[in-house]
Amino acid sequence: SDTWRMNGVIKKDISDPNDPMKDSDWLTLSDPGRLDVYSESNISDFSASIYDLDVEWSFFKNDAFSLYAGVGYLYQKFKYDSQLGHQYSPSGQPGFEYYGDGSVSITYEVTYAMPYFKVGTDFAVNNAFTVQGGFSWSSWVNADDEDRHLLRDRVTEADMNGYAYMIDLSGMYHFTPSWFVEGGFLYTYIDVDGRMDVAINGVR
Repeated sequence: SDTWRMNGVIKKDISDPNDPMKDSDWLTLSDPGRLDVYSESNISDFSASIYDLDVEWSFFKNDAFSLYAGVGYLYQKFKYDSQLGHQYSPSGQPGFEYYGDGSVSITYEVTYAMPYFKVGTDFAVNNAFTVQGGFSWSSWVNADDEDRHLLRDRVTEADMNGYAYMIDLSGMYHFTPSWFVEGGFLYTYIDVDGRMDVAINGVR
């Protein structure tokens, strides 16, 4: 309607990331800021699923622009298979240096779930072109991840909480009232921390 609207988005990957996966471990309790293990791996298989649903209320509107606020829920799941390039210990710890042989050395899965608040605006440049912008904030991010280091039969699982924010900006050009082309930019920042459990050779 003129006051309320609902948006639903489903996204799936169509390609694998080109950047390497970077994995860092801080293991020394007496010096938790010291990086003890670092590796880079090539991503050999990747899948992503993103589901986003929100409800928006337009609380101000005129002929040129409107302001809206709303609530939403975002769920993201990412899965990686990676082939180790090089792992070593920047702090000089022994027993952590490996070179990959081309086989899958680590699998990684992470999910994020977050309800969020959103504010934004729609600005009509003219009858055909509209600019949209929004800012979303969540203080209730829940993240779960599991990574399996196949070289050492090491499994780590973590349950984490934190916050996130999203900034989106897009432009929409209407050829007709029903047909349009749209381009945009979305930036998402997620910051979580929590507790990790480690099992080596099946022993926690």
